[in-house]
Amino acid sequence: MVVGTLDGHNLSNLHVGWVRDQVGLVGQEPTLFADTIAENIAHDDFQTKVGKRGLQLLAKYLGLSEKSDYRAGILVGAGFRFAQGVIFCSLVSKATILFEDMFMVIICIMFSAMSLGVTSQNIADSSRVQEAARRVFDTLDRVSPINAGTTSLRRLASPTTTGKILQSVKGDLELRSVTFAYQNRKNTLIYKHYSLTIPSGKTVALVGASDCGKSTAIALIERFYDPWKGQVLLDGHDFRDLNFTWLCEHISLVSQELLLFMGTITENIAGGKPGATREDIVRAAQMANAHDFIQAFPQQYDTSVGDRLSGGQKQRIAIARAILRDPEVLLLDEATSELDNESERIVQESLDRLLALKKRTTVVVAHRLTTIRNTDIIAVAHEGKIVE
Repeated sequence: MVVGTLDGHNLSNLHVGWVRDQVGLVGQEPTLFADTIAENIAHDDFQTKVGKRGLQLLAKYLGLSEKSDYRAGILVGAGFRFAQGVIFCSLVSKATILFEDMFMVIICIMFSAMSLGVTSQNIADSSRVQEAARRVFDTLDRVSPINAGTTSLRRLASPTTTGKILQSVKGDLELRSVTFAYQNRKNTLIYKHYSLTIPSGKTVALVGASDCGKSTAIALIERFYDPWKGQVLLDGHDFRDLNFTWLCEHISLVSQELLLFMGTITENIAGGKPGATREDIVRAAQMANAHDFIQAFPQQYDTSVGDRLSGGQKQRIAIARAILRDPEVLLLDEATSELDNESERIVQESLDRLLALKKRTTVVVAHRLTTIRNTDIIAVAHEGKIVE
């Protein structure tokens, strides 16, 4: 009985650990890619694809776990039966015990051992599971202070219905007397009465030392955060007065973080525009200098995104997504900072093509001169202020 209990406990441990590791890979994506998901939040088609992909992987891993448990059950059961059979034959042959009594003892030992093995694991995990579930549901039920059109993260994929929708967008951006600090560093102000004007159709480069607030400006324009004081304006309208879903559709971000979702190359590019045709996707990839390396894969545009893609290739797919989306406001946050010289040259060509498509309002955050050489305005940031 002791051996059976230990075996049941160990098998349960192995099963729980394996499922936790595998399913955790699916659950990591929304956490790691939070900004990218928020940047694409208006696109229900794209979110549906990502959700289905996660459910498919979850079903796959649970199916594999079920098969593994089935095989383990057969092996453990066969071992028990063999050992019990030997003991049974020995005792019956010596007339030490009756057949009915032996059968009853075997059944009791078998069910008691397996039940104790599973129960011991459940008791140990119950408190941890309850705490983890509480945190998950607290997060799901939290009301977003940014996306006021949804009641909680459970409905984050639903289009917002509150806020103004402008009939046309010129692209004039302004940060007006903004004061801001991050929640985890409330005592460290990033901006104090910070002001920046970005004219419509112009390309503005934000340069400066690290931690001077360049990327924070991008985050505020994307409305990842709202300022503590002051306003962020689009064509004279406060971001907080505009429909959140509509706003997301007119702003696109290409960042230094090379974030792609699990799925095919086609699904990642098409995330920029619901209902995009295959021709639209291929055209965007060609303009982003991505078509040639995509065609070199055996499955071409149906290739699953994974480790086989280099940093430069991932960045070009992100640029293709932005080209397909064709936004009125484009944000480039250190888009080439993590690339080697050759990859930077190719990606920079892609960015130049994107900027040449039409006169759009563009904000560029960069350290390298090659990235800002064709900008209309260069703003130098220092300690949360524009100094030049």
